[in-house]
Amino acid sequence: MAAACSARPYTVSPSLKTEPDLRVELLPFSSAAADPAAAGAMETVTSDLLRRMGYEPVQPGAGAPLACRGEVRDFTFENLGQALRRSVRFKVAITRAAGGEKLYEGRGSGYSVDTYTGASEAQAAFAAAGGSRGSAAALARQASDAAWEALGALPRRSR
Repeated sequence: MAAACSARPYTVSPSLKTEPDLRVELLPFSSAAADPAAAGAMETVTSDLLRRMGYEPVQPGAGAPLACRGEVRDFTFENLGQALRRSVRFKVAITRAAGGEKLYEGRGSGYSVDTYTGASEAQAAFAAAGGSRGSAAALARQASDAAWEALGALPRRSR
């Protein structure tokens, strides 16, 4: 798999490892994807992952010292005839809420292609997964993979 072989650039500030207040304002994510559910789906996955890593995601305006911004670059679930393609590409940054100093930046992706013996079998699987309207659920694994990859170098913290 090509993604497993490619290096992912990360920016990690040493001061993030010693930040005493682990609250992170989860700002609304931007999205270049055609799917209107893409940003919300990635916000949910990122919030859950930050919590698992020891951070405390909070709503914007809560006065947290850190802010998390995300950009969904691809959020695609499509039927290609005899195959279903799922693709998520994501970029995330954590900054100081005051001043905007970048403390962390990472990118991640999740991708899969399922092949079928015929177009009707692929169409049935596409419909069962919700079709293009059900892409957030159909892309759950790829969204999780992209978030884990993007946040992979983020220092783990304990509360």
